[in-house]
This record gives sequence, structure tokens and C-alpha cells, in this order.
Amino acid sequence: MKLIPTGIENFKTMIDKNAYYVDKTNLIADILNEQVVLYTRPRRFGKTLNMSMLAEFLDCTKDSSDLFCGTKITKSVHYKELNRYPVVFLSFLNVKAGDAESLCYALKDTVRAEYERFYQMVNDGRLSEFQVKEFNMIYNSLCQESIGKEIENHVIRSIAVLCQALSTYYGEKVFLLLDEYDTPFMSANSEGYYDEVRAMLNRFLATSLKGNDYLQKAILTG
Repeated sequence: MKLIPTGIENFKTMIDKNAYYVDKTNLIADILNEQVVLYTRPRRFGKTLNMSMLAEFLDCTKDSSDLFCGTKITKSVHYKELNRYPVVFLSFLNVKAGDAESLCYALKDTVRAEYERFYQMVNDGRLSEFQVKEFNMIYNSLCQESIGKEIENHVIRSIAVLCQALSTYYGEKVFLLLDEYDTPFMSANSEGYYDEVRAMLNRFLATSLKGNDYLQKAILTG
């Protein structure tokens, strides 16, 4: 008997546990035909599950052929994209706080975790000396306990810098998956410090998405 996947939001976990799964893999083909995609849906509509599915399908650091065996996407011309691209996958689910400084900490920690996932590539010889220096500078700022203007500027540039490094290293442009993108905005608004962080959050998104020459596609949910 298959498991009923109550509360499971991770595609790999659902398949590994042999749980019931409504095949939504054709969504991958739909998304690959767009450039920047924003999905706005109420809670419990499967946004996070679909984002984890995309990450498993696209991420070139994984081998996901077994996970997608028998699904609809295997019959699509887009199946050749399986595990082809570097993927930056961020969830802003926990980027919320009672004050502006704590929110900045939460954002910084979320981005730092993604930097750490790729840290091994820095000294592999494929990046230029400047790229290694810039990657390390951003990463060191993300590890700081304090929040200042210089560190804030590094956070704002962090995704653009990471995309450049990943594109150089893997030879493909990057997919950026940003789940719950609106959580920090809503948290700041409800807690009364929206004006303090609005510019920083806007610049973070703009730098990550607009004019990012190393970005293949961006998918946002909220």
C-alpha cells in the first residue's frame, strides 16, 4: 500500500517513500518555455512541492533519472534538460522577524546556506582569481554576526555573484528558484518596519533577476 503523503513538501522524499503522487511533471515543460515565471497561489496548493520537483529535475549536481522514471516529462522533448543546469534554490519561508535587523540576519543566513552548498568549487581551478576573491568576500560577509552597510550591499549582490560563478564553473546559465519570495515583505509590513527594509529587499530581487546575464530562467512562488 502506498503512503498518503500528508505534509510532505519535497518531491524526492515523496518518490523515495513510494507515496501517492499526482503527476505534475508536465509543469516542467511549461516552465522551460518561459523566461521569468511568478506563481501566486494560496497556501497548500503544492507550490513548494513543485519547486522541489523542478530543482531535482534541473540540478546538474544530481542524478534524478530514477525519480522521474515513468512520469509524463520523460515523454517530452524537454526531458533532455534533465540534470543539465546549475540551480540556486532559495526558500524565504523563514525570512521573517519582528524587526528589520533580525530580518536581514534571516535573509543573510538563507543565502549563506546556498553559498556553502557550492563552496567546494572555489578552489577547483575553473574560476578566475577575481571570481574566487569576490565569491569569498561575499561568503565571508554572509558569515558575519553583524549587519552593516557593506554587508548589506554584499547580500544584495550575492545571488548575481553566485550565478556568475556557477555559470563559469558548470558552463551553463543558472536556474534561480525562489520559493515564498513575498514572506519577508509581508513580515516587514505586519510588524511595522516595511519602510526600513523595502529598498534593500527590492534591490536584492532586482540585482538577482534584472540584467543578470548568467541567469537562464527564474521561477518565483508566493
